[in-house]
Amino acid sequence: MKILFLNHPRSQCGVYWYGFRLWNIWRRSERYNIVYKELSTLKEYQSIQFLEYSTIIYNYHTTTMQWLRPNTINKQCKSIGIWHEFDFERRMFDKILDVSNDIPRPIYDLTPNSISSDDTNVIDFLKYSNGDTPIVGSFGLGFESKGFHNIISQVCKDFDTAIIKLVITISEFGDKNGQIVDSINRKCRSLVTKPNIELKIINKFLSDDDILYFLAHNTINVFFYEQQLKRGLSSVIDYAVSVDTPICLTNCDMFRHIYKDDISIECKSLKECIYQDISYIRELREKWSHDKSIIMIENTIDELTMYRMNSRKPKGIFYNSKRAVCSIHESGLQIYSILKKSSYYDLQYTEDTTFQYDYDFCIINYHFTTNKWVEEHMIRSFKGPSFCIVTEVAFGENVLAFSPSYMDHYIVLDPTIEETKQIHAFGRPVKLVSVSEPDDSDIPIISSFGFATTGKDWIGIVRSVNQEFNEAIIRFNIPVGTYNEVTHNQIISDLVKQVESMNLKPGIWFELTHRVMTEQELVQWLSESTINCFFYNRQHLFKAGLAAVTDQAVMAGKPILVTSDNTFRHLHKYLEYYPNINIKTAIEKNADGVEQMRKDWSEANFLQKFETLLLH
Repeated sequence: MKILFLNHPRSQCGVYWYGFRLWNIWRRSERYNIVYKELSTLKEYQSIQFLEYSTIIYNYHTTTMQWLRPNTINKQCKSIGIWHEFDFERRMFDKILDVSNDIPRPIYDLTPNSISSDDTNVIDFLKYSNGDTPIVGSFGLGFESKGFHNIISQVCKDFDTAIIKLVITISEFGDKNGQIVDSINRKCRSLVTKPNIELKIINKFLSDDDILYFLAHNTINVFFYEQQLKRGLSSVIDYAVSVDTPICLTNCDMFRHIYKDDISIECKSLKECIYQDISYIRELREKWSHDKSIIMIENTIDELTMYRMNSRKPKGIFYNSKRAVCSIHESGLQIYSILKKSSYYDLQYTEDTTFQYDYDFCIINYHFTTNKWVEEHMIRSFKGPSFCIVTEVAFGENVLAFSPSYMDHYIVLDPTIEETKQIHAFGRPVKLVSVSEPDDSDIPIISSFGFATTGKDWIGIVRSVNQEFNEAIIRFNIPVGTYNEVTHNQIISDLVKQVESMNLKPGIWFELTHRVMTEQELVQWLSESTINCFFYNRQHLFKAGLAAVTDQAVMAGKPILVTSDNTFRHLHKYLEYYPNINIKTAIEKNADGVEQMRKDWSEANFLQKFETLLLH
């Protein structure tokens, strides 16, 4: 299932970086695809394609997501609110995760060995040391309550010789002009009272890697926050426990998740804290491991979607039309072969015309000529959700004009349609089929295939090849379909006569076959082409239909050329088309578009969208 993680735009803000670190851990889940998005306005939020997601995780703070309210939050998706601090309308979310208690802290599992910045001031600051002189370090956003000045006083009290290194960053939300940070800098410098106490301050925003490098190379890391009640946990500790350096802190409520007397400046001196056993840091890293964090969010999503790994999987049934040499039947097989791969449910296949009621959901590969046995009373009496594969996509505003009106959901194999709560735009069912590499040929091979039905300009392909090339092989494979034997014979007869009457160049070869191929054989055959062409001109003849022949052509991965006909509207976004370009130009230009379709319409994307729809 697809999960959306929302954060506010990148900024010098602890809430932002907490969310970003957390997502970087959770995205490693093998059970859920957790994708990330940053936004700052209600308009951006409302433009999200909510039907793509089963659950949305909000890295929520009242100051960074002020536009999110009970009356603006989307209710189609389950919602998880990450709560940092301050009161808010908790009823907004289906589930609240308190950063203080519910979520393992987003620590780092690797400490960098080098500096990532190329800024010489940063490099000099991070590398600065003086023999065995102890280095007392701290970092954070620059506010008076962080107690940076108290660090100076304490070091001067406990040491005669020491280096103090402070990374004090300007906060985007509380000190945009840096006036507070300037005041802290001056105050800290004024408190150095001993000649051998060196103070180094940098106000630049360092990368996570450079902060970790900084903390790992200090003798001790200290955080002397002043008491702040009813505040969230401080994120600086996430970095500090990610390295094997002793810690010293104040008994501030923002450190309640780590506080103990042994590392408290109220109970110990800095020197005593330096020599403390750091096993407590390693214990925290185990407690807050990435694996535990991932398990926690997976279990939370499970709970919301009412799915448990140890509970009974939903059981569904897929109704296809009877086996036939027919594009409807073949599309059904393609879709079933993808949907059956889910680990979240079991899916049975049948071509029977008897409706079965002992399933949790049903999928019907519907066409008014092949599956007309399905009746409204059957669907109304069925206890679970019904999904209709829309194989005849109407050209008008109502894409369901040729589909029954009594289904719960409609899986429309046309990614260009507008979605609703019931109508879902799916990419074409493009599978990953392995093919053997064809032998290189200096002579271009132009191929096409399909059933002999009206509106297909086979001879137009022959004519174009003859005009553009001196040498070429034209290959057409046109099998006899179960439902078009009469039209097949007439169209093939006319095609042969037209080719024979044409003055083909000596180097142009025409091959016509009528093989009924398996999907593997067909994709292999198409992959041996230089380009696969489909010249349809039928939108004036029919009121519905999206060409299925290009599904296998996309799987083959070779350039494709189609016409401007509406039956190819799902390809027009990706490919330049005839007559705007000719075959030679399409060979040069259209390969990238085919590759993009293979990515956008992948098995994984198709399956994931259905899982989200089913388990929403």
